[in-house]
Amino acid sequence: MNDTVIYCRTASGGVDEIANALQLDSLNQYGQSMGYSPSAAYCDWNESGKTLDRPYLQKLLADVRAGNDQANNHKRPLPACPELIPPV
Repeated sequence: MNDTVIYCRTASGGVDEIANALQLDSLNQYGQSMGYSPSAAYCDWNESGKTLDRPYLQKLLADVRAGNDQANNHKRPLPACPELIPPV
């Protein structure tokens, strides 16, 4: 299993739960089609892309810098972003 996570973001201006779910699902499907099994997702919903000062992007970068094992550290859903469970 590859140590893979997804990062997704939507622009500010209103939260669209359907669009958020579609983006997350699309990224998960793409990752699986490329041979990856995402174990978690970091999602910044309703965050501007103007800067890198986004809560879950910074959490992702901190986890990577710390060498955290994404598959083991994200067994719980991240706030505002469901945990990804690869299909059986």
